[in-house]
Amino acid sequence: AFDLRISTPEGRPASGIVTFPEKEGKYPILMLFNGYGFAGAEVTCMPNTITAHFNAHGFENDLSNIMARKKYYHDIMKNKNGYGYGFDPEENASNKTTYWRNMMIRNLLGLKYIKTLPCWDGKNIKVQGGSQGALQATTVAAHDNDVNFLEINVPWFCNLNGENKGYMAGWRPEFAEGLRYFDTVAEATRVKCPVKISARLGDYVCPPSTIMTLYNSFNVNKQLVFIQS
Repeated sequence: AFDLRISTPEGRPASGIVTFPEKEGKYPILMLFNGYGFAGAEVTCMPNTITAHFNAHGFENDLSNIMARKKYYHDIMKNKNGYGYGFDPEENASNKTTYWRNMMIRNLLGLKYIKTLPCWDGKNIKVQGGSQGALQATTVAAHDNDVNFLEINVPWFCNLNGENKGYMAGWRPEFAEGLRYFDTVAEATRVKCPVKISARLGDYVCPPSTIMTLYNSFNVNKQLVFIQS
């Protein structure tokens, strides 16, 4: 397992942990993302797979001392990008200044680096995430044509501004023009690989209507599984 820092043009690094089998060979890539919140990447191992887990913010990973970890995240939360990141209406007025732009740049550069590993089989990349992680995974699939499978769970940030047409919004930032490009639905239109979606019919954070809009925006081989409650 390796703790990575990959420099990016926006300042913060792409920060993740990658694991791969000790046995020499060629392996597929699995790239993972977490939901909304503050957390480092975790050591995640899958058999016969290069597994890359990236955090959303370019933060430190695997802070093993619990007191050091608490202080580290507490200090981050005190600044402007603490609790409520991505919800600042001034930042969200433009797609150039919104928090989501730099997050996605980090994600894409993380995968760009992972593809340089000589143990990648050169063919198979799966990206996976839930909630905010589903937004990140969908964006990576939309902008890296080497991704050949997308799996997302309770995808968030879908059908932004749908509330002005009578749809349930769920929990997310108030709509602003700068967010349009980062709508998971907008990203879905660019995805070229198969996708599997799972969601919940009683979800008030990622409501079913937003999931259906997302599903209908994928123009690929696709599967949607709704679970009750």
